[in-house]
Amino acid sequence: LFCSMQPLLHSVDKKKAALAVAGAIASIAAVSYAVSNPNTKHLCKTETYETTVTLDDGRKMGYSSHGEGWPVFFFPPVPGSRLSFPKNIDSICRDLKIRFIVIERPSCGLSSPVKERSYRSFASDVSEFADKMNIPQFSLVGHSGGAMHALATAAFLPTKVVKLAVIGAAAQPGSFKTPRTDFDSFKALPKHMQDSVNLVGKSPHWLTRFAFWTVSSHLQNPAKFASEILAHAGEASAFGGDKAGLQEFRTYLEENIVEFFRQGMKPMVDDMRSFCAKPWEFDPEEIKQDTSIFVGQIDDYSPVSHSE
Repeated sequence: LFCSMQPLLHSVDKKKAALAVAGAIASIAAVSYAVSNPNTKHLCKTETYETTVTLDDGRKMGYSSHGEGWPVFFFPPVPGSRLSFPKNIDSICRDLKIRFIVIERPSCGLSSPVKERSYRSFASDVSEFADKMNIPQFSLVGHSGGAMHALATAAFLPTKVVKLAVIGAAAQPGSFKTPRTDFDSFKALPKHMQDSVNLVGKSPHWLTRFAFWTVSSHLQNPAKFASEILAHAGEASAFGGDKAGLQEFRTYLEENIVEFFRQGMKPMVDDMRSFCAKPWEFDPEEIKQDTSIFVGQIDDYSPVSHSE
């Protein structure tokens, strides 16, 4: 199973489970053709490995790199890390002729912390990361918490990001007009997400960090947090009776939880504050790149209405 990003269609039968796998593979396929005839000098060749890049201010960005070919950057979900890739990543990259690069946000995994993170500051980090990797252009995939960062990066780096795919993205909380009707993205969120948005959006930074610290022993327990994700989001049902597949995915989740919280609660706090503590620094309408949007039909974290 393509389990690099959590099953994309939290489903209750094997047919929908198959759609989850197909959707994940399609998201990578959609961005693998970044341009009609990509210039071969932009193609990257490398072995699979994980390491860091040092930015000009001395901070490090952790990442893992897989395959060779057209570069595709992946921004993982919460909790996700440079380990957010499936076991068969090498064959996927070989089939699609891509280099799949999983980038960790500041304070996550091997990436250095930053005092105050925003969508704009992260896009700037990604731009510098690409320069230091000698990658002038790339395609981009973002999932869940990484999806909004991908949208922002595409908006801020229009000449570097040539194609975009987002999975399980959420709209900025609030009321605004859409081409169809007035839409209240906050009311469309499930209750548990509304509570988090209210906490983060209406509290000072120190109180947000304290609130997350009070539940850190639970969130930073890989087994407990993995069980909560599996039960709350419905991932378990996507595997049907495949106990081995479910256990493999649980192990994948636990490994990413450990890496995501390696430096504490800050990456989760920063992700939430970027999402809802202040107005977004970009307008999604500014994104001009060819974009594919994938959403789980019963995703409890990112409602279908948000992607619509």
